[in-house]
Amino acid sequence: MKAKKITKIVVLVLLIMLVFIIVGVGFYAFFATKDTKLDKNALESKNEQIVQIKDVNLKNMEYNFKLKEFVPYEKINPYTVYAFVSLEDKRFFTHNGLDYKRIIGASINNLKAGYYKEGGSTITQQLAKNVFLSSEKSIDRKLKEAKLSLEIEKNYSKEEIITIYLNTIYFGHSIYGIKQASNRLFNKEPIDLSISESAILAGIVKNPLKNSPLNSVDNAISRRNLVLKLMLDQNYIDESEYNHALNETFEKPTIKEQENKQNIPYIQVVISECAKILGISEKDVITKGYEIHTYYDKNKQEILNSAYFSKDLCVDNAEKMFLLADNVTGGVSAYISSLNYSPYEYRRQSASTLKPLVAYAPALEKGLLPDCAILDEKQSFGEYHPKNYQNAYLGWTSLRESIAVSSNICAVKLLNQVGKEYAFDLLNEFGIALDKNDDLATALGGTTYGQTPIELTRAYMTIANGGLKQDVAFIKAIYDRNGSLIYKHNNDKNRVISAESAYFLTDMLLAVSSKGTAKKLNTLPFDVASKTGTCGNQNGNYDAWNMSYTSTHTLCSWYGSADYSLQLDTSISGGTYPTIATKYIYSCLPKPKGFDIPQSVYNAEIDKFSYDNYHIIELASENTPMEYRKNIIVSDKCSLPTSSYFDDCLPDDFNAIVGDGEIIITLTSNDKFSYNIINSSNEVVGNIKKGSGFVEIILPKPKKHIELYYLVSLTDDNIVVKKSHPQVVITI
Repeated sequence: MKAKKITKIVVLVLLIMLVFIIVGVGFYAFFATKDTKLDKNALESKNEQIVQIKDVNLKNMEYNFKLKEFVPYEKINPYTVYAFVSLEDKRFFTHNGLDYKRIIGASINNLKAGYYKEGGSTITQQLAKNVFLSSEKSIDRKLKEAKLSLEIEKNYSKEEIITIYLNTIYFGHSIYGIKQASNRLFNKEPIDLSISESAILAGIVKNPLKNSPLNSVDNAISRRNLVLKLMLDQNYIDESEYNHALNETFEKPTIKEQENKQNIPYIQVVISECAKILGISEKDVITKGYEIHTYYDKNKQEILNSAYFSKDLCVDNAEKMFLLADNVTGGVSAYISSLNYSPYEYRRQSASTLKPLVAYAPALEKGLLPDCAILDEKQSFGEYHPKNYQNAYLGWTSLRESIAVSSNICAVKLLNQVGKEYAFDLLNEFGIALDKNDDLATALGGTTYGQTPIELTRAYMTIANGGLKQDVAFIKAIYDRNGSLIYKHNNDKNRVISAESAYFLTDMLLAVSSKGTAKKLNTLPFDVASKTGTCGNQNGNYDAWNMSYTSTHTLCSWYGSADYSLQLDTSISGGTYPTIATKYIYSCLPKPKGFDIPQSVYNAEIDKFSYDNYHIIELASENTPMEYRKNIIVSDKCSLPTSSYFDDCLPDDFNAIVGDGEIIITLTSNDKFSYNIINSSNEVVGNIKKGSGFVEIILPKPKKHIELYYLVSLTDDNIVVKKSHPQVVITI
């Protein structure tokens, strides 16, 4: 009896506590949502406050996406409705706005997982959130969402709710609503969509960046198949329809020329960048009335558009991208691309465009000069066996010449010489991070994750700016709907490499443009520094780059196959179409000034004989012949020795005396020079080969009473090194 009494007391206490909890939750919910009311005008509105995007001159940019191009229920394919209901809310037609069974199931799964793994939102709740609320994860927001959902269900039919929902959702890529999505992805009206196409659209909305077929056909098809299985299980389609839809293929649509001319690629990046800056969805960027100031320059965009659509610059099956940035502000002035990825996210192997950053820049920072000699020959580095293109090797050459022809061996050798740790740390300073498993193949652009166009543009702009790095951005500033500044691009510059190293690297990349792999640029009437890069295999190429800069702009030009399925002809390389497009773009831009030379950089004469024969850099001495002097660029930081090769070019024991009816000339020759003996009439009267040791030469007694004899030292190619003081002979 006592135990039963205790049990009753415990149950009573628990019931009282439960009542207090329910009442408490009720009061909390009431006060948290007391100001939340259903605004029918907002829900039914065919237009919302759209984002304002301004160019560099603060003029409104033109774009062709619209909000809520409303499509009535009867003009939406029923299978599209079924696809969304199957995936998002299978009890949509029976619940009152809240699916309590789903909420309980999601809560249990979240408790088991130990974190917020899944939500229990219905389509009605999603609609309430999309129209009235933010995307924050909080109890208050969920309570407001629930209240609004119940109100929506009281005031609207299921057909009206699903219609508003489908006209409201965001599909990424500035595609807003079912009509735009149908038009953009399938060139169809919503009523004409197939079952497969309806399933693809339903699969996108949870994560447009990942699931849109414009980004990944594989992901889109995988999601489609999931939706089709749900539609089959929920009896919206039969087995025959299911199998037919599974076998339907998808062809990625091309961006229409008219859309590109209306700057859609640039604006899509702006919206994506703004969403990341503010930590909100792209849909909120479009609909919350922000004013975005960009670096967009209409005139420069027209130049890129002209290059992009030029028949002379088109390659079958090739996608392409051009990005032009201003070196002073770091702002992207113009951008056009067939890719549906942002240039912040599109990662590719950058091939030889990485060589200047990971191999040559560290070598210059370590004290090497553009004219330092390096041996380009077949070589292995442990288990790594790189080789040059077509197995062509230069032998002894300079760093400048090796980068001009894009020698693989020299790049790997330099990276190995300076050390991976140092080089990779410097590459990270340029803004390019590597994986811990990346190795010497990085010298050739072979990395685990690849690089983005923005990363490469920022790195090359760093060289153009004398070693100072700044962020590259599309957006200059963001204002909220009340006109308050909430973001400003910071274009502060940080030093990555010295001004001397940056200028040396620019000088080397000028050689790439004048006589190297980008020599198609050599007819431009101003300096352009560039580097090409090509990735592919024996079947074809899938990445072709030209990274370039002048004193005012940095330009990224890329041709390739985004999904690697359609490889380009092997003749399409970084030195062909990307370079030709680069030339065209620069030729249309205002002529830039030349590159500024740091005060510490100057020309110096070195001993060419030592350089050619011993592959070392030494300053020319006073004895170095003019023919053996070579001008190179050096800096105050260099500490070069002076050559002594020509200092002992004349023997100390040269002598001429009168003998018995003859003239006796003696000297000791060395192993470096040969000698001619000449008289006062400049006639060669004797010759001594190098390495002859002590030599005695007998000459006939001259007819003149006084004769002068000179000793002239010569190199192997008969260049006069020095002429001795005369030996006077008196024969009276």
